Amino acid sequence: MMITMRCPSYKTAEVSKKYFEVMKKYPAASFEKALASAVKHDEKGVLIIGIAEIGKGKYEEAYNLNYKRMIEFHSIEGCEYKIETLLSFEESWALRGIAPPK
Repeated sequence: MMITMRCPSYKTAEVSKKYFEVMKKYPAASFEKALASAVKHDEKGVLIIGIAEIGKGKYEEAYNLNYKRMIEFHSIEGCEYKIETLLSFEESWALRGIAPPK
């Protein structure tokens, strides 16, 4: 699962403060394994990216949890987010009937 958020540069302090509040309210679940996080500053503001592996059978629960987290940012003007599904290489190969090399 990948979550991206874009916000204006002048809102980064507010977004950072809100992030810590949100994670205290909705802490990481046992079925979420953080794989990567990154921040990019450009002429459009700040782009924040988080990627997590979700445990088998937990996608809907993870989506709902992350949606609840992201709703908390609605009060910050100019912040937009997206929650997307990503497949691992292995999951993608399996869907196409390709066995990974041994």
